[in-house]
Amino acid sequence: MKKQGTPVDASSLIYLAKASGLAAANACVGPLLVPPAVWREVVQAGEARGDPETHRVANAESSGWVSRVVLDGRQRRAAQALMTEFKLGAGESEVLALGHDRQLVIIDEFRGTRIAQLLGIVVASTLMIPLLCADRRVLDAAQSLKLLHDIARYAGAGASEIDRVGQRIKECFQ
Repeated sequence: MKKQGTPVDASSLIYLAKASGLAAANACVGPLLVPPAVWREVVQAGEARGDPETHRVANAESSGWVSRVVLDGRQRRAAQALMTEFKLGAGESEVLALGHDRQLVIIDEFRGTRIAQLLGIVVASTLMIPLLCADRRVLDAAQSLKLLHDIARYAGAGASEIDRVGQRIKECFQ
């Protein structure tokens, strides 16, 4: 049986953890599904580096906001094929392999996003999470805008992109 939730890549998971947005993301798109390569990159390697967000991710797993997933044989083969054919990293490849039968994946990596679109997989960047939360009334306007700005700070988003998403958040409440 397929686990409910939304696959997420390492960068997105890190930005959401740093911005204290894991609970909001879970309320909006269900548990964030973390494949093995993403877990290794974010949590295991992060712990070795002393990254503070690794504790937030581990706590989010305990809360059910983040869920580690194991790829089945078909998904592992698909991830390997994506790594080979498109020269993607292991994390992005595993997220896309999980994304084939999902409504959405969350990826911030440029090549991963383009390949997902090529494969017909719907992609949201981490900056879209506050907009989805506003649209679904998970957060109010002020909370959504704060989360947007917090994520943008860690993601290094440009002012025009922040303004565009911020305007769309405001439109949700008009």
